[in-house]
Parts: sequence; C-alpha cells; structure tokens
Amino acid sequence: MNTPNLPICYLCGLTICGKVSRDHVVPKQMIKRAQPRARGYDYADTIDSHVPCNNLFGPEGYLRAAMTILAGLEDSEAVLYKQHVNDPNLRVLFINKDKFPGLTELDLQFFGIVDASREHPTGVPPPDFFRGRKKTNLVRDAMYVAFSVIAKSSAALLITRHQVPIPTQWKIYATAYWDHADIFDLDEHVGETIPFDDQLKAWIQPAKANVWQVIYRYGYLVVILIFDFATVKTDVLEQVRSTLNDCEFHVFVGGCLNDLMRHGWQPA
Repeated sequence: MNTPNLPICYLCGLTICGKVSRDHVVPKQMIKRAQPRARGYDYADTIDSHVPCNNLFGPEGYLRAAMTILAGLEDSEAVLYKQHVNDPNLRVLFINKDKFPGLTELDLQFFGIVDASREHPTGVPPPDFFRGRKKTNLVRDAMYVAFSVIAKSSAALLITRHQVPIPTQWKIYATAYWDHADIFDLDEHVGETIPFDDQLKAWIQPAKANVWQVIYRYGYLVVILIFDFATVKTDVLEQVRSTLNDCEFHVFVGGCLNDLMRHGWQPA
C-alpha cells in the first residue's frame, strides 16, 4: 500500500520511503546534444524512482548496442545466413564485425554474439562449437531492448505530461519500422512536436478512454506503442494493425515496468 504524500517509484509502483532518484524521462544516452537545455529542443525533465530501480534497468545500458545491431542487420553486405555444411539442422548467422562498430565485449556477451574467428580463424567452426551455446535471434533481441527503453521513456512521458496514474497492471503493444529515407513526415500526420534531439521525437495522443498511442522516433527507428489501461477489451490494436499491414506487434504485460527486465515482450 502506498503512503499518502510520499513519492511513488514509476518503475516498481511502490512508495519511496528513502532517497529519491530523479530518473531522466528521456534517457541521457539517447541525446547527443549538450545537456540539459538547448534552444529549439524539448527537455523532458525527470521523474521519481527508487535508486536501485533507476540504476538497475538493464536494457537501457545496451540501447546503443541494440541500435548498432539493428542498423547493421539492415545492410545485406553485413550479414550472411548459412546452414552448416556438416549439420543441415544448424543455421548460423555470420556477421561482418566491421559493419557493427563500437560493440564491446559486454555487448557481445549480452546479445550472445560469439567471435568464432578467435578459435577457428581459417574456417567455419564444427557443429560441436555451437552446441550448448545460447541461441540468439539478433533482430528480436535488439528490438526488444529498444522496445523496453522506449516504452519506459514513453510511460514516463504519459505520467509526467498527461497525468496518467501509475497503473497496477501495464499492457503495452509495440511495433517498429525503419525509415532510412525520412520521407514520411510524421508532424504532418500526427501533429507538430518539439524534438528532444535531432531525429528524437515522441508524438502522444489518446486513442480511446484509458488507451494511449505513442509514436517514438529514435534515429531511423520509429516505434509505435499502444498503452492499454482499459478495463474492457478495446479494438485499438486491430485498428492500428489495419493501417500497418507489414508490422508485427509484440506485447508486454506486467505489474510494473521493472518486469520488462524479467519476462519482457511476447508476440501479440
């Protein structure tokens, strides 16, 4: 039970009885410009959280790596899928590490990327090399990191700017697409909004009672989120799906935003 007049942590939903940590509504690692204020840009301010909740939100630390991976996977010269010649059931993704600059050892470990060339510099490792290792889906794993960080930021915007109460149950739908050409001017379709940084914007609008739609642009990645707080079934997801035929939606359902680190996203 929350105690009146004490701040509430938006990440876990519990009362903050001790030190309050001011979490940035838009994560600092998403912004390249000089902080905190610059003419022509929006400053999203901060929101109350527990110190551990703020410091231990794991996906945030891997957002840049996720974006590097997603951008690299868009390059046909950077990736190659092959079935192992000695085991047709083993499908391996080979990546050109030069197309994925800046990935650290921690990034590689987090996403389950193995530098096989260290042990087998002259050829493809044998099937035994892959057995027992973590199976990965780089597109899915990197996209889920992006979904989690952007959903967390969008939730903070809803709470701080639209007075949405912190719910006891979160239901968030997410999909994304890449807009390399930047030919689709979202301001013309959704309404003008002030950027947080170059190519970093969020458009927020109510879809129905207790349902919000957020379109969040980070570089070339456009993430569309539906926050469904309704107590009855709505058709908002179906309506959005009908206009985005090629996009696959994923859903997060949890008692708090920290659950994004535990059981995360599932295909909707």
